[in-house]
Amino acid sequence: MRWSRNKITFVLIPDASSPVRRIAVPSYMLAIGATLIPILIILLVLACLMLYRHYDANADQLDYLERKMNDTSSRYEEIVADKNTSIDYLQTKIVVLTEQASAIQRQLDDMDALEAQVRELMGSSSDEEREDEVRASRLDDSARSVAAIREKALADVGMGGEDIPATDEEFQRYLDSSGAKISSLAPALDALEQRLQNIKEDVHEVQEKLDATPSVWPTDSQEITSRFGVRLDPFTRRARFHSGIDFSGNVGDPVYASADGIVTWSRKDSAEGNNIKIDHGNGLVTRYLHLSKLIAEAGDRVEKGELIGELGNTGRSTGPHLHYEVIQYGTAVNPLPYLPSNPNKGSEEFL
Repeated sequence: MRWSRNKITFVLIPDASSPVRRIAVPSYMLAIGATLIPILIILLVLACLMLYRHYDANADQLDYLERKMNDTSSRYEEIVADKNTSIDYLQTKIVVLTEQASAIQRQLDDMDALEAQVRELMGSSSDEEREDEVRASRLDDSARSVAAIREKALADVGMGGEDIPATDEEFQRYLDSSGAKISSLAPALDALEQRLQNIKEDVHEVQEKLDATPSVWPTDSQEITSRFGVRLDPFTRRARFHSGIDFSGNVGDPVYASADGIVTWSRKDSAEGNNIKIDHGNGLVTRYLHLSKLIAEAGDRVEKGELIGELGNTGRSTGPHLHYEVIQYGTAVNPLPYLPSNPNKGSEEFL
């Protein structure tokens, strides 16, 4: 093709002193260039568009990731803040629990002291059995005294200081010390439980002894007409031993059991009249003579203060009265020390 052999010459004149340059370019090269240049321009434009779209998509993705990272960072900061608050709360709770453990330990010490007092009060001999109720009152007073001293001590304590957070090392040492204190409470509480169980059994035994110890007036009337010991017999006017005490009263007045026990005798006798005998255990027996009526029968189990008969004038008697006896291990003893004080009588009445 002829056009492919044609050339186009370009003349380049750099300046007046330089030689002229000629560049001959085949005409088909110009045709190819005229065709390729628009294509290259289109391709370049397409590449720019694709790069822009890719950048725009990545920009959205980057913006999304940035927002997500900010949200995650905020949540992490909130979690850290919550954890710090929780840690501070737990540390405070641990301190509170440790102080409570210390308070429990102090209470255990107080209970040990109170237990010693209980043991001391309960360590009674046979001569002290009549003072059991007084001991019970003293025990109650001791318990109230310990509680009052503890409350006053806590109320009078002053505290203060700077608000300085504890370091990890300081708190770890505190935890170790607290753990040791709390661990020591378990065996102490177990031992205390066993001791309290023993005391409960001892107190129950003492209570049974109290219930079975004559300690109430057998009649409503507390007027004593004849005392225990040697006296002039009201019939013969000779010196004779009086094995009990006589209470004045009216026929039909109630007569009460002075302690828990079992009625072993309830019948009439020519000298003692209608009379009742009650066995209280531990070698103690009480007798109620000259009754007008027998209510309790042999074999009955009676309780302290229970009605067992009515005052009368049966048997060897000069008038309505109750003859009351306390027998200890087979020997009649003075009943007066077993009876509570009579507020209406002077102390000389019981001498």
